[in-house]
Amino acid sequence: MSLKYEDLHGTILPTISIDEFEPKAGNTKEVIVVAFYLLDKDPADDLNTFIQRGYIDTLDVEVSPNTDDDGRYLVFVEMERNETFPNKFKALLKDIENVSGEMEWKVKTYLSDDREFDVNDPEVYDYIITRPEEYVSKGEFMKESIQKEVTSFLQESNIMYFGIEGNNITIGRGSKEIIAEVVDIGDYDTVIGRNFLSESAFRLTNRPIEATILTGLLGNYSVTPISKFLCVGNQVNDKVMLLRNTEIKYRG
Repeated sequence: MSLKYEDLHGTILPTISIDEFEPKAGNTKEVIVVAFYLLDKDPADDLNTFIQRGYIDTLDVEVSPNTDDDGRYLVFVEMERNETFPNKFKALLKDIENVSGEMEWKVKTYLSDDREFDVNDPEVYDYIITRPEEYVSKGEFMKESIQKEVTSFLQESNIMYFGIEGNNITIGRGSKEIIAEVVDIGDYDTVIGRNFLSESAFRLTNRPIEATILTGLLGNYSVTPISKFLCVGNQVNDKVMLLRNTEIKYRG
């Protein structure tokens, strides 16, 4: 029996996963896996059939045999990794809304580190690789992303050199070096919010020596102790870099 308008209303959850699961129809460089979450098995089977019979090109569609840890069934939709994916993905969602009703879709990808995007936010496509030759692992992507962001963040500083290996950064000038782990970088409100920090976490006394030395190395940047972190502020663009496990080293 074919589905009618809004037959699946209230059964499909708004969160969509992209590229977090392995494909069956090919390898991860060539195939994007889109996963939808549903509350029950029968609606999952119905959505599976609906997508298979639809007009959107897919490589494979199937329902998870078991629920995930949260008791949800997943419908996996495999699509070709190419530059037509964003338009096909949007068309797929529009088609599904014929049976689900209007949805406030939220998208998470394997590259966005549990961050969810509104489906209409163009930034989400910065975290979806559509060219097979550009596909990289999450570790490689995060390393390149952090390097670019840190390089931009430190453009106005007085340091003589810096290096990044993984999430660890080395900043130096003269005989002094600071080595630290980069926890987060971005707009102040976003970084403070997603790391669950608050104004009460700022330490106004007992300023550690690492904060004083880092301030001297950087120049026109603020360095504020907050909880177990050092919050480095770029006063030019209101961005911050959150550091932890900060150490001082002296070069001979």
